[in-house]
Amino acid sequence: MDEFVAFPSFSHFFENSNTGISDKDFEKIKYEINDFDIIVGNEINSLHTLVSQSKEFDLIIIKPEIDFFLFVGLFKNKDSVLKHYRQYFELLRQLLTDKGSLYVHVSNLHLMSEFQVILDKVFGEARCVNQILLKTHNSSFKASKGFTKTAHEVILFYTKTDNFIWNDLIQTITDDNLAKKFPHVDALGQFRLMPLHVPGVRKHGETGRQWRDMNPPEGKHWRFSPEKMDELDQQGLIHWSRTGNPRLKDYVKSDTGVRYTDYWDLASAKNSTYQIKNLQKAYEVIIKSSTNEDSLILDACSFDSVCLNAANNLNRKWIAVTPNIESFLFTLRYLEKDFCSKNLARAITTPEFISNEFANPSPVYKVQNKNFKHLSLLNNLRVILSD
Repeated sequence: MDEFVAFPSFSHFFENSNTGISDKDFEKIKYEINDFDIIVGNEINSLHTLVSQSKEFDLIIIKPEIDFFLFVGLFKNKDSVLKHYRQYFELLRQLLTDKGSLYVHVSNLHLMSEFQVILDKVFGEARCVNQILLKTHNSSFKASKGFTKTAHEVILFYTKTDNFIWNDLIQTITDDNLAKKFPHVDALGQFRLMPLHVPGVRKHGETGRQWRDMNPPEGKHWRFSPEKMDELDQQGLIHWSRTGNPRLKDYVKSDTGVRYTDYWDLASAKNSTYQIKNLQKAYEVIIKSSTNEDSLILDACSFDSVCLNAANNLNRKWIAVTPNIESFLFTLRYLEKDFCSKNLARAITTPEFISNEFANPSPVYKVQNKNFKHLSLLNNLRVILSD
């Protein structure tokens, strides 16, 4: 009979008295995946289980740690990577609702184009909405020939259908950009000058007739009726140039901002902690844009909990998949400690995975520490795996 086993509670890993975990510390539980579960083990098997339990997600985010997986031997070569992710993306498409979106965060740019070829085949070229360029930090590299290379990554944005969830967000303008966009100041505040006319001819309407002995420019009509423009002028909302050209004063409003583009500059980060915080803000933009409050999110390759913290901040439900115990520990390390202390989430896996993990330590642990029985990881988060 199929069954899961549960890891010790999250708070257990932060206790000072914690001396580690053994294969005896895993409790048998019902074979059922719940919200806020982290599924530890073979990712393909985990996705098949989600499909079999009819789980569906409005948003799936995946950031494959390809370089790390190649380093520790989870993949033999690039061909095995591409074969794995072809199957992976097919399963992810099955797990999306008809209004769902997939964001694939690619840090290994050598694989980006090949990932896009696979995604085009699985989802269809028309389902590629954007390539989002992330500038990750300010360092750059000047090759002997060619343009200077900047540090950047790419997020590929695909949808299952054209009826996907989309919430338009407005980005707050920085003070520097605000000064460029609204360069004028008077007693009423900061403003820019806008034309009083707009394209299109109105021969019979009010906006097509003369105002102050002036006709609208050829091929255009007034933005407002002459009476409204008189009112605006009396309120001091029309600026007159030295040559007598009237223009509308458009003042900064409390909600003044711009729509997000497909270029996101995260490069203000001072160190890795700031970079993680900035990336979390970027993921919050993704979640706000592509989910509703009742949506369920899948972190399809959890490794640093950036997606999960972003989802928690926005009160979204989530499920996560991670390939091994160490990747789970890294996820746990970066999860907000207040969230961990409340034990609102759990980590689950199969008995077979635990038996194999303790009998044959994975190459991940061998790379981390040759003395497998005394593996000490991370600040305030220690684990010693024992027989």
